[in-house]
Amino acid sequence: MKKIICIALVFMSVTTAVFSQETNLYTFFVNIFHTDLPRIPVFGRLPLVGLVNIARGEHHGMHLGLANWATGNFAGIQMGLVNRTIGDTVGFQAGLVNTTSGDTAGFQAGLVNTTSGELAGFQVGLINYADSIDDDERSIPIGIISIVRNGGYQAVEYVFSEFYPVQLAVKLGVEKFYTSIIVACNPGNGSNIDRFAAGLGVGSILPIDKSFFLNPEIDCMTVPLGNMRTSLVPFAGYSIGRNFAFTLGPSVTWTHAHKNDVLRKPFLGIYEHIVNSNNSIVVGVRAGIRLRL
Repeated sequence: MKKIICIALVFMSVTTAVFSQETNLYTFFVNIFHTDLPRIPVFGRLPLVGLVNIARGEHHGMHLGLANWATGNFAGIQMGLVNRTIGDTVGFQAGLVNTTSGDTAGFQAGLVNTTSGELAGFQVGLINYADSIDDDERSIPIGIISIVRNGGYQAVEYVFSEFYPVQLAVKLGVEKFYTSIIVACNPGNGSNIDRFAAGLGVGSILPIDKSFFLNPEIDCMTVPLGNMRTSLVPFAGYSIGRNFAFTLGPSVTWTHAHKNDVLRKPFLGIYEHIVNSNNSIVVGVRAGIRLRL
């Protein structure tokens, strides 16, 4: 009980405190602070908790609210629907939208994550953007769309596969980890709905020398209301200059048909093993031409 009373008194004093001729406001609705919150024994630095939290200048600690806005550098944790740091962020941002105007050293997790400076850490979300990335191999954006303007990896690729003679992919991220958005077509399939497929994939480029590289990929493709295919493809590649590359490699694909559907056979497979009426494993080969953007 004494600790609760102590904390309440500290919050009340913080609300009306004046530091460096600037008034700090703590109301749990709109909070405006020009300095770091004070520390109390055992509990450490007090968090800034409210619907809208505005931290002016350089701040450290924890911000919890619907919207958190730091006008300078921030070190600590921001958690809310929208988190915004005008300077550099060192620590963790988690919310629907996380933005840092400077560099990010740490972790951004949300639907949309942006860093206008250098990313030294991780971004995990639906859409990620960073102006540049630290050379440290542990700095990786992970998402459906991940764009790194300087030092990132963006490419388009045509692939001839065992199921689809026309397969196009857009690859976004960094060389050590990128995602692929894939569409495919097999004009020879009977019904219109079986001719097209779409899916997602992930991959990594492992350089051997200036021209040769290994390129393992995993992708998952689905036909509307039809088969689903998950493939492992250990590509080997050869680069011509910086922008063009050829890829070639075997593929192992697990095909699953829905209960009322039938398994579709590859038009150019090396080996097919029927597990049961709804599942099969297909071994094939794929070749591609890739243009780096």
